Amino acid sequence: MSSESDDAPIAHPELLVDWREDPSRSIERQELQSILDRAISTLPDTLRTTFVLRDVDGLSTEETAKELWITAGNVKVRLLRARLRLREELTKAFGGEAMAHEHGIGAGLGGMVAASEGTR
Repeated sequence: MSSESDDAPIAHPELLVDWREDPSRSIERQELQSILDRAISTLPDTLRTTFVLRDVDGLSTEETAKELWITAGNVKVRLLRARLRLREELTKAFGGEAMAHEHGIGAGLGGMVAASEGTR
């Protein structure tokens, strides 16, 4: 048993950190997660699966290719397309249509990818 009492003062109370999450930060984090989930859900199945395996689950390009029975080159193409579409969705979510237009996303590479796949 310790010779110190449980009621003894803490030696350096200024060093203690309150580890509880600030409620407003918790709400912001949950809202951000919801926005990201919605953006990911807009991706076509092939792009979403590739993105999740590679960027969320952390598989390598080769592991993702093996899992999906495609080439590593196809993984890279799908991943690029998924990221471009997510960028468009997140720009809309965070900056609105005006910001997307201002940055030329609708007419940029992301827009070209979407147009080439017949989604615009």
